[in-house]
Amino acid sequence: MGGFFFDFEAVRTASSDRDAPRRSLSKKPEEAWGGKCSCGSNKVKRFGVKGGPRTACIECKTENMINLTTKICTCGSDRQVRFGRPGGKPEKCSQCKTEGMVDLTKKKDEDPALG
Repeated sequence: MGGFFFDFEAVRTASSDRDAPRRSLSKKPEEAWGGKCSCGSNKVKRFGVKGGPRTACIECKTENMINLTTKICTCGSDRQVRFGRPGGKPEKCSQCKTEGMVDLTKKKDEDPALG
């Protein structure tokens, strides 16, 4: 039986050690993003006390808990940042938006301004 057999080895380039994405091994992946709530609802922990860790899902949250996974506007209104220029990133809440800004959280087929 004839044939060609090659031994392949990983080829490292000078920058390959810096090109690969880094992952922190200090926490399990589910702990890094909050994980599932312990209530048994199988929902993600998104809520907690301002400045603290995420401790509850939407079903378990109390009145003093806020959504810690969404970006909040800097105006102090505690509203979610949703509005921005078409093609850009959300920058302002509904109270702070300026002329020409659109709701970037809507699907494109819902809002003709998004294209």
